[in-house]
Order: sequence, then C-alpha cells, then structure tokens
Amino acid sequence: MTSELTNPALGDLGFLVGAWDMTLSGASFLADPLQSVTGRLEVTPIECGGLLAMRQLGDPASPPMASWVIGRDASRPGYSVLYTDGRGVSRVYEMSVTGDVWTIWRDDPSSRSASRRPSRRTGGP
Repeated sequence: MTSELTNPALGDLGFLVGAWDMTLSGASFLADPLQSVTGRLEVTPIECGGLLAMRQLGDPASPPMASWVIGRDASRPGYSVLYTDGRGVSRVYEMSVTGDVWTIWRDDPSSRSASRRPSRRTGGP
C-alpha cells in the first residue's frame, strides 16, 4: 500500500491523508439538523494511490463507524463516494472541497447534506 496519491484526479485531496478529529453537521441521520457531533477519522490512499479510503472511527457519542471510498472521474468536477456503515447502510454520495469546507451530499429528497470540517490532524505522515 502506498502512502501517496498517484491519481492526478485526486491531487486536490492529498492534504486529507492522515488521522483527523472531525466535526459533523447537517447529516440526515442526526436528530436535529443544527446538531454537531465530533469524531475521528483516518484517510489513506488505496489501490496504489488511485483511490482514497476514509474510515470513520466510532465510540458511543460519535457518528456510526463507517467506511468511505473516494474517487473522481477526471472529466467531471467533484468526487464520487461509496459509503457503508456499521448499521448496514450503503449509499452513493457526491463530494466537493472548497477551502476548508468539505461537503458530502446525495441526490435524494429525504437526505440533508453533511459538511465535515477536518479540524486538526492527529497523526499520520
């Protein structure tokens, strides 16, 4: 496994590689759309640096443990994300990064978008 991104279409996401504290808000599974919860996540390149894997680490007070695979079609703006979590939920999301705001959403009228703001790197390269 490589520790670097080799896919040029993911070059803008290299800063995410490592371990992070996060704040999650606006997620459809939160009881209150104004609620924010904190958690930890690890982001690592997979498939020889062609994709990113994000693992959301859980504890009882944080969002559910989840795995995300992030990729991008170089001919399109934005990113595609495959998601699954410990509840058995599977989703396909769209993703963008603008400045220090990372937005993840899906085209489903019942879904609210989730914004994640990586707040502090806690380890990694």
